[in-house]
Amino acid sequence: MFTEYLPLIYSATLMTLGLALASLVVGLLLSILFVSLEMNKTACISKPTTVFLTLMRGLPEILVVLLIYFGSTELIEKITGEYIEFSAFNSGVLALSLIFAAYASQSLRGAIQAIPNGQWESGAVLGLSRRYTFLHIIMPQVWRHALPGLSNQWLVLLKDTA
Repeated sequence: MFTEYLPLIYSATLMTLGLALASLVVGLLLSILFVSLEMNKTACISKPTTVFLTLMRGLPEILVVLLIYFGSTELIEKITGEYIEFSAFNSGVLALSLIFAAYASQSLRGAIQAIPNGQWESGAVLGLSRRYTFLHIIMPQVWRHALPGLSNQWLVLLKDTA
């Protein structure tokens, strides 16, 4: 009796893992973007990013998924005048990536703030640009601080795929 459901369980497991891994990759990239925008010194960039991230963390996940799936086709139709339907998988990846990025950006922001300012100053003394210092000096140290929080977010993301 149970063996007839094994192919269905196998395909559902592969779909869940594919959705979670794709959302993880896109979400990590978005979270790095969000944290750099949020930590920007310009208020016209950091404030809207903070508001967006707060809204994303405050909305229920299913609402975000439904807004992306149904709202994206409606938005594209309003802009272009053509009806374009997005696949459920791509909409799910985008929605879960935005949710994951909203939470992961806070873990990354805390990890960046845990790095002493002397690291930034040492990069400046060596004549390195802020971008180079961030990518090659700060970010390798950030992962050590951010990994526990990101692993918890990965588990939440895996459960959210259901």
